[in-house]
Amino acid sequence: MSAGWLLLAGGLIAAFATLVAVGLVSVRTPPVEEGALLVRLAGEEFRLEIAATPEGRARGLAGRTELGANEGMLFRFDITAPHSFWMKGMRIPIDIVWLSGGVIRAVTAGIEPPPPGIPDAELPRFTSPEPVDSVIEIRAGRASELGLGIGQRVKILLP
Repeated sequence: MSAGWLLLAGGLIAAFATLVAVGLVSVRTPPVEEGALLVRLAGEEFRLEIAATPEGRARGLAGRTELGANEGMLFRFDITAPHSFWMKGMRIPIDIVWLSGGVIRAVTAGIEPPPPGIPDAELPRFTSPEPVDSVIEIRAGRASELGLGIGQRVKILLP
């Protein structure tokens, strides 16, 4: 067989292998809609909505009546600093996972929604115990179930 045929055959095999690899990835990876990403927390995959705007960060998960076991919301900040959250309009309890550089810095677990009608000025604030650059909110109790703790890394699987 001539060198030209070997190059052509090698190129076709490489192209086929690439198509197979891409096909396998797309079949095995669950679709994630725009404005969300897939992360791994303690070995489990979570689909997180991204609170990307100031309005989205202020609203967060307010008004939701349920949150799946492996669902949540990601808040990213431009500045690494202590950040505060409140439960205005929240109807479900959550755990807050405080992160810096993709590493868990603290977990505030079992935050209950406020009673109806409480004035905004009286809503408790939950502040990170140290500077953070992002926060993940998940269903209450999941942090404990997963054994989430300080120093664990959160891995982003899909943007």
